[in-house]
Amino acid sequence: RPRTAIEQPRQLRQAFTENAYDKYRVILQPVPSSVEEITNGIEQDPVRAMQELAVAKEALRMEKEREKREGLPLQGSGVGGGGGGKGDGMAGAASAKDDFDQFAYYGSGLNLVVLPEHPVEGSAVDFNKFSQRGPTDPMTGQRYEGVTSAAAAAAELVFDRVRRCHVARLDKERGGFAAGAML
Repeated sequence: RPRTAIEQPRQLRQAFTENAYDKYRVILQPVPSSVEEITNGIEQDPVRAMQELAVAKEALRMEKEREKREGLPLQGSGVGGGGGGKGDGMAGAASAKDDFDQFAYYGSGLNLVVLPEHPVEGSAVDFNKFSQRGPTDPMTGQRYEGVTSAAAAAAELVFDRVRRCHVARLDKERGGFAAGAML
């Protein structure tokens, strides 16, 4: 049962990773190649594995909480073109929600996206498996064969959102806040 509980999400993530690349040419962080790759460390030293998982879980929880805290002021402010005007109603609420979601780097899984400009050196990603690192050729700007216009546009929006989140997070860590970079 534990192996199945580990293997099923691994297979789902593997399928999602493959589909993201096939359709959008978006590379995601690698998925363990087998359930053994995950369970071997657990079986060899269960106490250490549990401690590492607890630390990782707490770090992720804290990141998501941070995202919520930083996004809360946006939910009520109408920042980003919605909220506050007469007759906005649902449109204003939707816009505030969209602004809030821009901060959900971990909550939205954007931390799994590998940007086309990501350095190859020291990366966990085996770039030899991928013939293209995005939906468009960086030299010509042309879409690669097999990538629809809609898929290319969607992938570029994801890349842009990842870049803006990354800049905002770096600025926040330095003590500032790049709200203009986010919205």
